[in-house]
Amino acid sequence: MSDARVRSWKSAFVWCLLAGFFGAHRFYVGRKGSGLAQLVTFGGCGLWSAYDLFCLWNESFVDGEGRALSRG
Repeated sequence: MSDARVRSWKSAFVWCLLAGFFGAHRFYVGRKGSGLAQLVTFGGCGLWSAYDLFCLWNESFVDGEGRALSRG
């Protein structure tokens, strides 16, 4: 089933900063599979979380349905 909510860029960025090692930002945007993988690997020992922060900052991170996150 589809979740039509538009996710906030700021919220995803803060989740990634505070709990990126646990994949919290990926669960927030609806990417549960990769969120679980980050949870198990502690964010790929931090590398995956750092990459996600970079992607969030550069607006190339998308939600579980491939939509851009809201900047507003």
